[in-house]
Amino acid sequence: MWLGGGFSGGTIMKMLRAAVLWAGLLVMAACAPMTIKGDPAREAQADRVLALTIAGDNEAVYAGMSPGLDKATTLTQLAAVRAALPKTPPPPGKTLGVFRMTSTGGDQYVLTRQYDFPGETVFAQTQMIKTADGRWVVNNFNFNKATPEQLKANDFSLMGKSPLHYGMLAVMVAVFGFIVTTVGFALYRRRWGWAFVSLFGFVCFQLNWATGAWGVQPIYFNLLGASFIRAASPLAPWILSVSFPLGATLFWAMRKYRPKPPKAPKAKKGKGAREPFVSTPDDFSPVVETNKEP
Repeated sequence: MWLGGGFSGGTIMKMLRAAVLWAGLLVMAACAPMTIKGDPAREAQADRVLALTIAGDNEAVYAGMSPGLDKATTLTQLAAVRAALPKTPPPPGKTLGVFRMTSTGGDQYVLTRQYDFPGETVFAQTQMIKTADGRWVVNNFNFNKATPEQLKANDFSLMGKSPLHYGMLAVMVAVFGFIVTTVGFALYRRRWGWAFVSLFGFVCFQLNWATGAWGVQPIYFNLLGASFIRAASPLAPWILSVSFPLGATLFWAMRKYRPKPPKAPKAKKGKGAREPFVSTPDDFSPVVETNKEP
């Protein structure tokens, strides 16, 4: 059976399966580790700050910092930071996030690095600025620690989750597949406005994958109806969101998947064009002859 003169039921099912497959691949990609490459010179500078802080060489750390920082305050803060850090030399770091900004006030470079110490992980964020003479100096930095258990709690895992977690994931995949399929139909039928409207979901239901906490945002637009995001830090949880596919639902409810009706041809008028003949009753009235007297 053909629907709308263009797609069969089997074709529709194939498109739905393809959309669901892509949604599944996106979920799998979220579980895969992501590697970000930063400037090797800035990475080495951030590693040196951590190593010197752990070693207690606060004078050397201050020498590489911005000249505008108060020395006494900085040295006191460095001593407090050292007390909270591991006492072993730092292992090789891994870059998690890079942010660089160029403005009239100068260049800034913010680097987030991860260091896996035995039994705990340290996350260091170092902000560096470029001086007038072209040197990069440290403006500020901060450290956070986490145990393997804390990191595992924020991982995206399907093990040991509640029915709410699995239901949320299933609805996300279904909404994503429904929207992608609808947009494909709309583009095929050349209904450009409907294709654009169908891209978005409205009203947002959000779920914290780590804690199971959920919430609703009434005024929200969600591209493709579903998303899963996480901040740059592994300490941040995954946030899943799904929205109602209003545009895609209206597309099918109003039967916009059907072909557009053909336009009536317009009559062309030009020089020498003959006007159409319109008959009247008088044109076909009988002719009655009467006898005339001689």
